[in-house]
Formats: sequence, structure tokens, C-alpha cells
Amino acid sequence: MILYLVCLFFYFPVCPNEAIPLTGNGTLSSPNYPKENYPPSSSCTWTITVSADKRIKFAFINFSLGSCALDCSSDTCTSVELYDGPSGSSALLARFCHGSAEEEKVSSGNQMFVKFYGGFSLGPGFEAQYSETTDAPSPTEAKPKTTAAEITTPSTTAPEITEPSTTAKAPTSNYLSSVFI
Repeated sequence: MILYLVCLFFYFPVCPNEAIPLTGNGTLSSPNYPKENYPPSSSCTWTITVSADKRIKFAFINFSLGSCALDCSSDTCTSVELYDGPSGSSALLARFCHGSAEEEKVSSGNQMFVKFYGGFSLGPGFEAQYSETTDAPSPTEAKPKTTAAEITTPSTTAPEITEPSTTAKAPTSNYLSSVFI
């Protein structure tokens, strides 16, 4: 019986599968903050909604995410992402990782989507405050690039034709390169 309860506790999800709805003014934090480190590979989302004529100001109170050997664009890094709208498909306001600036951000409308991903490097996490405001909105950023291999389509422009060379050149790298026409 005790083993069964321990197993249930261990596999209990940290955050629900759907975004946690928040309204008005308040605070939110990463799982287990401030008592323990957030769990690895945890993922939590929140949708903040304020009055229709207001914007949302989001500011970190405390910010201590685990370090990452790669830059903030790696999918394995712990991060907090802010989106200017109701979902992760909205325009990106900012992506924060270990050592990144924690400046406040303001939405352009009355909704903001917050996504926390606890990567492989652990830390205490974060606590943030959100509030209604009439401040000017923050600019959006480009969506972060993923580390997965990207497939590109071949170019439809004709290759430049050059005269053949009469001297042989030694290869300058160990990479194989192909051009498809």
C-alpha cells in the first residue's frame, strides 16, 4: 500500500496539461518555488487575462534558473517565454534563460501567455508579478530557433556557370557538399 502511494506521488503531474487561467493582478512561480528546485523536463503554462481596455505588465521578483552550456535558443535549456496573446502561437515578447536580463514586459492587448520549461539543469526557479497597466507595449521578438534539423527546399534559380579550372585544389574541409539542380 505504501509503495503504491509513493508511485502515485512520483508520477503525479507538476502542472496540468492545459494553461492555468489567471486574471487581474497577482503572482505566479515555477513548480516547487522557493522550497525546492523545479523538476527536470517540467512544463507549465499560464494564460493571464485582464480588463479589455488594459494591458499586462509582467516582471520577475526572483529569477534563478539552472545554467545551460548552450545559448538560450537550445530546446534543452530551462526557460520562461512570454507571448503577446492567449497562446504559444502568439507573437513572442521574450525568452528568458539563466543569466538573461529580467526586464519587465508589457503586452499589446489584454492577454499574455506564459510558458515555463524546466530543462536538464536545475535551479530554484522564478517568481513573477503580473498586473493591469496602461503602459506602452513591449516590442515582440522573433520566435526562437529549434535545435532540430531543418529541411530546406532546393533553390529554383539557375546556378552560375563558370569556366573550368585547370588547377586542382586540395579540399579545405572534411564536409561533403552537393548541389542539386
